[in-house]
Amino acid sequence: MEKDDITIASEEPVAGLLSVLSLNDDVPIEQDGDYKIEQDGDYKIEQDGDYRIENEKRLPFKYKRVLGKGWSAVVEEVEHKRTKQLFAKKVIKFPRNKGKARREAEDRYYNEAAVIRSLGTHSHVIQLFATYTTPRSGGLLLQPAADEGDLQEYLDRYADLVEKPVNISVDLEKMTKVLEQAFGCLSSGLAYMHSKGIRHKDIKPGNILVHKGMVLYADFGASKDTAKDGQCTTEGAPECLTRRYCAPEVLEHDKRNFTADIYSLGCVFVEMLLRLSHLSEPEGLEDDGYSGIMDSLHVLLQSAQIQSHLTFLITIVIVMTASDALGRSAADKVSDAIYSQKDFSCSDCRRIPSQPEWNMRHGRFLRKQWDEGYQRYYWLHHVEGIIFGGLSSSDTLLKHYRARLEFLRLDPNGA
Repeated sequence: MEKDDITIASEEPVAGLLSVLSLNDDVPIEQDGDYKIEQDGDYKIEQDGDYRIENEKRLPFKYKRVLGKGWSAVVEEVEHKRTKQLFAKKVIKFPRNKGKARREAEDRYYNEAAVIRSLGTHSHVIQLFATYTTPRSGGLLLQPAADEGDLQEYLDRYADLVEKPVNISVDLEKMTKVLEQAFGCLSSGLAYMHSKGIRHKDIKPGNILVHKGMVLYADFGASKDTAKDGQCTTEGAPECLTRRYCAPEVLEHDKRNFTADIYSLGCVFVEMLLRLSHLSEPEGLEDDGYSGIMDSLHVLLQSAQIQSHLTFLITIVIVMTASDALGRSAADKVSDAIYSQKDFSCSDCRRIPSQPEWNMRHGRFLRKQWDEGYQRYYWLHHVEGIIFGGLSSSDTLLKHYRARLEFLRLDPNGA
């Protein structure tokens, strides 16, 4: 547990899930037709399955290594014995006594499973393969098992490479590209979450994974699905928080909504920007968190020697980390602003049409669309009534967009 992680009273109860088995459900383990057993005697775990088991040793996985430990969970990399697929197995412990602590642990487990499933498939969100419960724990089988750890570890390794007086230009160049792309990818992932009605509520480098050079959001135990109760705004003491990255309204137990996520991601962006510019951590951060020193940080960023190709990010992060929640940009606006810069998002993110904006010059709504072949953005006429959903990197979907949009090759500076 990080020393700035604070566990306090629950903010909002989590409803039981119809799609996930309750611990009280009477589910037969080995009756014919109800539970499948492999020839070697292991349980057969299939995608999207939810299982109640008694013996974890009969799971068809081989332990590889520990990926992380928290105050209530352990994450291990495991390999499927037959398919050789790698998974991150996250096990959340349930206290023995059936009291408040047990109910909260169970709620957190079921909530995380439901939220990840509700998000479907996205390049920058962890995927849930299957779940299982035992009398004392809940297990989530997740993909991918991040091969480069979390973003906090990645940033620390980057800082170490910068400080070492050896020739590490190749590794540093590769890591720099990953971090620069992460600005667009993380804003894209957050915009997608918010479009699905999900508030993450604990965005920090330790909850962002790096796998094969791509960043992914993880750890949705504290997240809120606003579509369930129609309530975007909450107030009072949060279930958990990380002081270093949380918005001021969260610290003050005031009303907060999606903009609290924007603030937290803005703090992560500040940290990334400082590391990329080889600047040291500001004083007071350890004790006060980013919200306690953000005003002075805004001044520092505007006067610091930031590399020229990164300076456009300064305005973006200042708006994201405004002390007044009403002054912060929405996630889709942040991603649109970052997409306009080359090499600050992956090819999957660039293929997502931007939100339509009214263009005075042409008297119509326009979207910005990336063309992979020409490696440039085009302005497209937004056709009213067409709904674009989800994220896809397929050329087929890209052609589908073009077939339904009037292609306008306009000067971006005049749009």
